[in-house]
This record gives sequence, structure tokens and C-alpha cells, in this order.
Amino acid sequence: MPNIGDIHKCLGHDCCIQKPEIYLACVDCKKEKWVGWDNYRKLQKLGKEYRCYDCAMKFLSKQRPISPYSIVPINPKVGDICFANLVGKNTSNHYEKCIWAKCERCGYERWIYIKGINKPSSNICKYCVNGYGKLNTYWKGDDVGYCGIHRWVERYKLKPKYCECCGKVPPYDLANISGEYKRDLDDWEWLCRRCHMTKDGRMNNLKQYQ
Repeated sequence: MPNIGDIHKCLGHDCCIQKPEIYLACVDCKKEKWVGWDNYRKLQKLGKEYRCYDCAMKFLSKQRPISPYSIVPINPKVGDICFANLVGKNTSNHYEKCIWAKCERCGYERWIYIKGINKPSSNICKYCVNGYGKLNTYWKGDDVGYCGIHRWVERYKLKPKYCECCGKVPPYDLANISGEYKRDLDDWEWLCRRCHMTKDGRMNNLKQYQ
């Protein structure tokens, strides 16, 4: 077993020009390892102690200041900026940023890539670009599916501060009144989870199994 400070020379290979290695221990976790001679000389010139890779990453994370773009705001405001990969954007560039912008036509707010100096790459959302409402090429009318009709109602029906049934707690779910899932805003209501389960009959089903 080698001792700390031992130098290992490459022997037994005619064509090998590998530089020697020195046996060192990490100052944090005390893990011992052979370290390349060039890396050891760099540490000596900088006056630093040897750290293994994991400990070095932890040490650097403490030394580096936290970027303001690495924090995603809970309730973003127009002009807020953060890294694109933190808001669900598929990008290979980890330093690419997005800005919370408002569509100039419909007022829809969303995360969009930055172009230039803190400016959105487009002032119009994708819904207005493809056509708004019935002008959209993907408009299905009354043939819309279960998820699609819910997204449409969420977009156009104003969410109240309290549940439309009990009026005590904030609403959480969109519930259809007639059960026909029509494209009619008056046929929908914002309910809390308890009122929604009670009206659907799920609350009684849960009580039967208790």
C-alpha cells in the first residue's frame, strides 16, 4: 500500500512516455488517489490543496455566487428572466435564457426565448400566430376532446377568488354542470376539490370503502 507523497513512475513499457504520478489524499473526505504530476504542479503554483472531484464541485459551489437566473419565480411578472432548461424548454445550451412576456394581441403570458438584449424572440404568442380561435388550423369545434375543452374553458372563464359552490376556499378544479362538456362557459364552474368530489359522487364512493 503506497504512502502519502509516494511518486509512481511508469516502468516496464518501452514506448510509454507517461509522466509520473503522486499519491495524495483529499483534504475534505480523506480519500486517497494517484494524481497526475501536472495537476499536482498546478496546485503547488496556485498554493491550493488537493481535493477529489466531488469535493471540488462542492467547494466551488460554495465559492461561486448564485446566478439570479437560476431561480424560477413562483408568480412570474412580465420581464422576469431565468434559464430556459428550468422552465421546461428543451435546449442543449444550459446558459440560454427565457423571459416572461405578454402577447401584444391577446395578452397571454408565457415563457419565451430571449433574442438580443433581454427582449422576447416574438411579441405574439403561438395561438395568435397560428390563428385565434376558429381561425386556427387545428380548431376542432364541438369535436374537441376532454383535455382540449378543459384548456379552452380555463383560457376564457375567469377564475373566482373562492369556490362557486361553498364560497369558503379557493377553487382548484373546473367542473362541467350538465355532463355534456359543451363549449359553453355558462355550463362550467370553478369548484374546490371537496365540492367537486361531492357533486361527482366520488365522496360517497370513498365513504363506502371506509
